[in-house]
Amino acid sequence: MLLRRRDWVYLLSLLIPTGVVRIPAATASLLTGLILFAFGRRAASYWVGVLALALWTISPLTLTFGRAATLEVFLAFFSTLALYLGWRWAESGSWWFAGFAGVATSAAACC
Repeated sequence: MLLRRRDWVYLLSLLIPTGVVRIPAATASLLTGLILFAFGRRAASYWVGVLALALWTISPLTLTFGRAATLEVFLAFFSTLALYLGWRWAESGSWWFAGFAGVATSAAACC
């Protein structure tokens, strides 16, 4: 007897706990906040970085997407990472930052 697609999805949902799926989304949300802190600190001052981190942390969308297993949080992470690495490339002129910014942009496009 062949199982239909929805039967497979149901069986997989029984085997994989929801926490396993939510951990990468929560980690990406946390890392986005850290990137925003580093970006604000480098662009202006320490307190601007703290403000950026605080605003990211209390945002309703951050709280929603950080808890759910959706791709929006990964899109925000890779987009923010690409912006930060592009800023670092413009500051330093190092082609390593340009290459990693391109990789982050490609990952954001894949989300």
